Amino acid sequence: MRRLAVTAVLLLLASPARAEVPRFDLPPADAFGALAARPPFSPERRAAPEAPPAEAAATVAAGSFVVVGVAGEAGGRAVAVLRREDTGQELRVAAGDRVNGWRVARVGAGTLMLEAAGREHTAAVAERLPPPP
Repeated sequence: MRRLAVTAVLLLLASPARAEVPRFDLPPADAFGALAARPPFSPERRAAPEAPPAEAAATVAAGSFVVVGVAGEAGGRAVAVLRREDTGQELRVAAGDRVNGWRVARVGAGTLMLEAAGREHTAAVAERLPPPP
C-alpha cells in the first residue's frame, strides 16, 4: 500500500506543469446599458427602437452620401446602402425613397438610378451622390 502511495506522489511530481489560467475581470456594469434597459429574459422586454424612416434623409446637405453597395432583400426588393460622409451613418434606400434632394428611381446591379427636376443620374458603388439639381 505504501508503495502505491509513493508511486502516485512520484507521478504527480513528474507530470508537466499546468499552464496558469489568465484572470478574467468583468467589464464595468455601465458597459451593459442595453441589457439593463431591456433585460433579455424579462416578460416585459420590447423590441429595440426603430431607426427613423428614410424620408428623413431628404434634409441632409448635398453631396454628403456615398453609395456603399447594392443588395436584394428577402422580399425581392433591391436596396442600396448609402453612408453619410460626416457621421458614417448608413442608410438603406429603395425605389421611391427620397434622399439628398433626389428620388430613387431604380436600384440596379451595382448602380443607383436617381432623378430630380427632370434630370437623371446613375451612381455606381463607391461614388458620391451629386448635389440636387
